[in-house]
Amino acid sequence: MSQIKRALVLFFLTILPIHVFGQHLKVGVILQDKPFSWQESNKMYTGIAVDIFSHIAEELKWKYTFIPINPPLENVFDRVQKGEFDIIVGPISITHERYQKVDFSLPFFLNSLGIIVKRDDSKNIFFIMMNDIGEKIGYIMPFLLTYFFIIMICFYLIDNIKNFSWKPRNILSKLGNAFWQTLVILIHPEFKESKRIIKRIILLAWVLPSTIFFSMIVGSIVSTISVLESKKSYIYSLKKEDLVGKKLVTLKGNVTIAEGEKIGAMMIAVSSKEEGLKMVADGTVFGMTGDHIILENAVQTHPDLNITMSNINLRNDQLAFVFKKGFHGLDDFNEQLLFLQDEDFAIDICSRYIGNRGNLCIL
Repeated sequence: MSQIKRALVLFFLTILPIHVFGQHLKVGVILQDKPFSWQESNKMYTGIAVDIFSHIAEELKWKYTFIPINPPLENVFDRVQKGEFDIIVGPISITHERYQKVDFSLPFFLNSLGIIVKRDDSKNIFFIMMNDIGEKIGYIMPFLLTYFFIIMICFYLIDNIKNFSWKPRNILSKLGNAFWQTLVILIHPEFKESKRIIKRIILLAWVLPSTIFFSMIVGSIVSTISVLESKKSYIYSLKKEDLVGKKLVTLKGNVTIAEGEKIGAMMIAVSSKEEGLKMVADGTVFGMTGDHIILENAVQTHPDLNITMSNINLRNDQLAFVFKKGFHGLDDFNEQLLFLQDEDFAIDICSRYIGNRGNLCIL
């Protein structure tokens, strides 16, 4: 009989999660700004990461205590490895280096790494619009200009080949007429004024590229104006090449340090977000890197600092929960996380904090 009891105990120890037998989990919470994890004035923890973890822990009937962790994160993974924490909750990126020390859950948020810069009010809407147009259609400009002058010369030869004159004044005048004729067709192609068959054929070859080009210009203007109207903070247009040699500040232990160094920026690590924002506002550094959605919130909550988001995305990123190596309940946690995402519960949680971008919680 004792052997049967022993077998039953071993069976239940195998299939039941460890929390059923009273293990009290130490769960660290990264104290960040909205929307992932922070502490309210009433000492309650809240945010996307906190709510998702709390929901899953309740389903799994885990017993736990939240322990606040102030950034930076440079040694937090060592603390998990040493057993100081069982789980870490917050905006934590998955990296190979971190995997050597801890385990990660499945991702719960599709993140991106952005840059805050000092707002430059001298860059008006015309500058932004022209920069946007250049990025979208600049690569076809050499081809289009070459094609434009070929068509112009063709018009000139058709109209002047019979009574050609070498006088500079006549050549320049007639080339000018051909230029304006081609330019007008670029904006508004017309066939009815071309009576000669050869000119109609040339016009036909010019209509399609000129129409596409003009449509791209109009589309770029409309899209730029739409972006400025919907998100007026996104008005600082940059290219990654503009960051070469520039000083960028970030929090210690942040994954953006490596990303900034890849593009040739000089990365400076600080201990607090407020310190970094002040350095950007003072002009000590060119910008500050970090999680895009956290930086976006910083811009909105610090209008006095004269800072803004740039358009640069250093890379796409995924956020996950951290578990100590060999944690027995990780598979159960991942199963519940997948359920939340499949049933759109994760979207509902995210939407409380980031509105119509709640689908970023579905991976």
